[in-house]
Amino acid sequence: RAGNSADALHVLNAALALLERTNERWFECELYVLKASLTARRSHRQRHLRRAFHAATERESPSLRLRSANALSLLLRDQGQTDEAKHLVGSAYATFNEGFQTADLTEARALLAQP
Repeated sequence: RAGNSADALHVLNAALALLERTNERWFECELYVLKASLTARRSHRQRHLRRAFHAATERESPSLRLRSANALSLLLRDQGQTDEAKHLVGSAYATFNEGFQTADLTEARALLAQP
């Protein structure tokens, strides 16, 4: 947010390297979502967001899975891949049975409601 993207990417890469060394993967999803937000190339953003979604799925974390699905679906939608975008968000959204007023679930509902 302060405009130091290069420094932020350096810190994220260091955190991901530490994650690999320690195999402590709880924040892996969030690190990849953050890295995607700092990456200029669309193909790299998509790769980071897919890794985030995969990591959240492996951790069996519905909230992180939904958050990464929301971010990835925006990118996919902008690329004209609305069916895949809605499928990702819909599959993540369907696992919830409460908390529908939270920001991530509200965003998912809005994404699913778009044509």
